[in-house]
Amino acid sequence: MQYELIAVLCIIFCLFILGIEYLWLAVLAKQQEDKKNEYAVTAQKCTCIVEGIVYSPTESSRENEIESLKKLMGTNTKIFEIINAQLCFWDEYGDDEMLPDKHEIIDRVYETLNPIGLFADILKSGDKHKIGYACRRLADFDAFDYLNDIYELSKSGNRDISYNAAMALARLGYAEGVAEYILRIEKDEKYSSRIICELFDHFSCDRSELASLVFKNCDEYMKVVVIKAISPYGLHQFESIYSVGTASKNDEMRIACVKALGELADPKYEHTLLTAAKDKNWIVRSNAIKGLQKFATSAAIKGIKEALKDKEWWVRQTAANALIDMNVSISEIEDVLSGYDKYASDAVKYALYRSIDMNEE
Repeated sequence: MQYELIAVLCIIFCLFILGIEYLWLAVLAKQQEDKKNEYAVTAQKCTCIVEGIVYSPTESSRENEIESLKKLMGTNTKIFEIINAQLCFWDEYGDDEMLPDKHEIIDRVYETLNPIGLFADILKSGDKHKIGYACRRLADFDAFDYLNDIYELSKSGNRDISYNAAMALARLGYAEGVAEYILRIEKDEKYSSRIICELFDHFSCDRSELASLVFKNCDEYMKVVVIKAISPYGLHQFESIYSVGTASKNDEMRIACVKALGELADPKYEHTLLTAAKDKNWIVRSNAIKGLQKFATSAAIKGIKEALKDKEWWVRQTAANALIDMNVSISEIEDVLSGYDKYASDAVKYALYRSIDMNEE
């Protein structure tokens, strides 16, 4: 009897706990829904006020609308982003004939809202959850006056803050600061090479200057990462580094440098790419073929056709796709299609079928 009572009490207790959890989840859901509705109402208000500003019949009424918009925003960054989206919409799609002075009006709104001051205050607040975001937004508004503050934050021990600060420095084109950040994280096992690609992608000034600063002091691994990051931009300043790197014993270095040389599409490196097309590493061979695709010479076509016999399926397919994309004549590939090499023939046929299907779409 005692055990049965204990069991009943346990069940009641469990039901009570489940009930409390259900009520708590219901409260959270209600709060989330209320917040969502609140911002929906705020967004509608912002839309109405912005439209009022744009189409205001008099300057005094426009000033009143702008002040009411500033009051609605306060220091709430979420509301600012709603307003910013509305202003960007009008700046992009507003009728220039009906609103010949729309750019001046929008500039006045930004001047009154003072987003730089809003985000600068966040930097001073010490809010770790918002500082990174504030750095990025300050960069978006070209707040060069806060460059040094953002630079100091790029040295933060908080990974999120330092990453976002470095991205802001890239947006502002501060090569020395970005290079320092890259060199600080080169020994960090938790960082991703994707970050380096993002930094170069967002860098607003001379990418070759940034790459040069990193190359001066980085280790071989980081050098490979940087070469991969800058290869899409065809920076001829580093072609000597790429050329030497194609003969490296490091597979990753050869992969990066062959890809970079291929992006340059410089005829003087055709022989280097033909040599790389026979490299022991299949990824090197594949990248070499992609580079040779940019040349319409008989030597390049011959090298790509030889790659159709490669032992790796991916290399054969890359070679077949290259020939089709180069729009070589049927006579150039007829010997492959009718030859005894089934691998080569199948690869070209697959590339042809795929090309036809894509053109039909």
